Amino acid sequence: MLLILLGGIFLLFSVIFILYALIRRNKKTIKNSFYSLSIPVFIFSLIFFWYGVMIPIFNNNEMKNYSGTYINENSNLKIILKEDGTFIADSIPRLELTKIGTWKTGGIDGMFEFYNTQGHLIYYVNNGQNTDGVLSITISTESFYKKD
Repeated sequence: MLLILLGGIFLLFSVIFILYALIRRNKKTIKNSFYSLSIPVFIFSLIFFWYGVMIPIFNNNEMKNYSGTYINENSNLKIILKEDGTFIADSIPRLELTKIGTWKTGGIDGMFEFYNTQGHLIYYVNNGQNTDGVLSITISTESFYKKD
């Protein structure tokens, strides 16, 4: 948010500076005014690099880490999260979770998003690790721990 604000301020400053230089018709001032555009271009390039390149890489790595079979210790129900973004789940009576669907990382506050076969969001799923370092996911009140 701060980078967008700074980029906008510098862009506004650069446009005003360019207009001023064009009115004065001074070649040196015009050249310097166009150089001033390098700051907002750099800032907006950083924003694009972070959200367009780095965040998707982080999300793909997290998807690889969390792929596997998860079991609920109380009821032996299982959910299989695949690396290709699909899941297969046992029929869980307390949850309105479809048997097959897709999942994504990078949701609100780092939660996973589970979608049904029609592409509708059905659950935000918490993820984490217990004290032993075992990965876990929590759907509603049901916790599932990684088996493999």
